[in-house]
Amino acid sequence: MKNVYQGLLYFGVMVTLIFGGVFVLRWTLHGELLLDQLIGCTVGLAALVTGFVLKHRNRQHEM
Repeated sequence: MKNVYQGLLYFGVMVTLIFGGVFVLRWTLHGELLLDQLIGCTVGLAALVTGFVLKHRNRQHEM
């Protein structure tokens, strides 16, 4: 089960970095707010938070 949490955290970090990085770069350089990049960054953050919450809950149930 640890591999599932690691994969979810890895996926969240990668999606957040890719879409969030492009979003921030386009926003600062061109002043454009791209909805697809914002949605991708939000999905990455949601996956990251979900991974942390599930990992924390699993630790509590193992004790």
